[in-house]
Amino acid sequence: MKSISRFLEGRLRLKVNAEKSAVARPWERKFLGYSLTWHREARLEVAASSGQRLKEKLREIFRRGRGATLAG
Repeated sequence: MKSISRFLEGRLRLKVNAEKSAVARPWERKFLGYSLTWHREARLEVAASSGQRLKEKLREIFRRGRGATLAG
């Protein structure tokens, strides 16, 4: 991590946020709401926390529509 940070900051002049950055296997981390899985081949899937957040938002939206008439 130190070596990569030094290269990014020194050579490429990019700022590295130490709180957000980590060194780990791709399937142990999520990036922009997605994570990678590895079984026979690498696959992209929605991260569990992102899916849960979407379900909560949809649940709230659908609750608002209960009891409303659909007469047009």
